[in-house]
Parts: sequence; C-alpha cells; structure tokens
Amino acid sequence: MIDNYINEVVSLVDYIFVVSDHGFGPQWRVFNLAKWLENNGFIYLKRAYKFNLFLQRIVKYIIKHKIIAKILPEKFIM
Repeated sequence: MIDNYINEVVSLVDYIFVVSDHGFGPQWRVFNLAKWLENNGFIYLKRAYKFNLFLQRIVKYIIKHKIIAKILPEKFIM
C-alpha cells in the first residue's frame, strides 16, 4: 500500500525526499537535518528563532533541575 502511494506521488512531482525516524532498530547516532542544512548554508534561521530555542533549553534545564523550587519562597511552591 505504501509503495503504491509513493509511486503515485512520484508520478506527480519531479523530486521526492523520503525520510524516516530511527525505524525499528536502535538509534546509534543522531542526525539533525535542520542543523546540517544550517551549517552547510542551505537554510538560515532567524535570530529570534535561535533565541527562542535558547530560551526553551533554559526552561527545560530549570524544570529538570528544579531550580525554581530553590529560588522561590516556600509559600509559592505547591
């Protein structure tokens, strides 16, 4: 069924790019397509987007290490 769908799509377009996640086996290495495209000059991420990624990493770190609980007074912590 998937092969038939892919054949139909291929007949309609000039190019097709098929990707998959790690599949059914183990994931030994990680390949970040967006990072590779950026590093090789194929895409450019806006500064604001990079800053948002930076903020997301900071928030994840704060949540993971429970830093807010160490900073806020006890009455604010549920």
